[in-house]
Amino acid sequence: MGVRSGDTLRHIVGMFNQKEQTMSFNELTEEQKLELKQNFLTKDHDVSYGELADADELVSDKELEAEYGHVEFSNDDFCCTAGR
Repeated sequence: MGVRSGDTLRHIVGMFNQKEQTMSFNELTEEQKLELKQNFLTKDHDVSYGELADADELVSDKELEAEYGHVEFSNDDFCCTAGR
């Protein structure tokens, strides 16, 4: 039995109506926080690859929370979890 076109259309509309799940700063994974720290470092100036590699030591979680604590994130905001 084939798929009826009405069923396909309802499926497609349902996909667009789904709300993207958001998460608070406190719900971010360590990998997402590291990516955010790297972004924080590059916000105001150029950084070296070494600084990016050491971002976890250069930017504290408190600094990160002060900057991004009010933001609602989604997995697609991060390269490490995009599309999940």
